[in-house]
Amino acid sequence: ILTDQLIGYLKEIVEQRKEFIGKINKYVNKIYKYLSNSEDDLQIKYSPSINNNYKKEFINKYKYDIITRKTNLGAHRDDIEFYLNNHFIKTHSSQGEMRSSVLSELDEERQNALINYIQNKTQNFITSTEINKINLNKIKNHKIFIINNGEIKESDKDEWKL
Repeated sequence: ILTDQLIGYLKEIVEQRKEFIGKINKYVNKIYKYLSNSEDDLQIKYSPSINNNYKKEFINKYKYDIITRKTNLGAHRDDIEFYLNNHFIKTHSSQGEMRSSVLSELDEERQNALINYIQNKTQNFITSTEINKINLNKIKNHKIFIINNGEIKESDKDEWKL
């Protein structure tokens, strides 16, 4: 009974994820090209842990699930993969290309490109352990919040420079 209920929710989650990835793929390549200042093509693919017959695959994994004391298939085991020029980024790209593709630990040039791209489009949250490397002069109406030992406080404009 639980497996049937899980399968029902899983099908819905997988379809929603496929639809979402399809929608963002329309924009991600354009944004990547802008941030990286390159003509490389970035694509995101959704990789579900189950591809075809959900019920059969759950039944085949049932004994293994009992032994490991966890559900080894399902939405929690799915993945999102990034491809650059049709090559899997994890195995065929530089660290800079990987970081750009997931907007992580961007160098100064890519940070500035990102700030220019998002400026005045939407509300954004930028997190960093090195705020002095972010060109805050490019960000209009920004606020800085400092998190220290689990406490959050709004920072005075120049307090972070200390």
